Amino acid sequence: MTQKLFWQDPYQTECTARVTSLENTGETIKVKLDQTIFFAFSGGQESDNGTIGEVPVVNAVKHG
Repeated sequence: MTQKLFWQDPYQTECTARVTSLENTGETIKVKLDQTIFFAFSGGQESDNGTIGEVPVVNAVKHG
């Protein structure tokens, strides 16, 4: 389960996370992390975006 750091500090802009799963669909790359500061789309609020290293994060999705 991914630890959601944004609940403790919604203004946090950086963190160090471990990749727990990686899937290349050909069109996108899906990454699961052990912890995140990215808020996923929920209740009408848009998901956060940013970068992991130099790679853009364009959509944060909650699973489970």
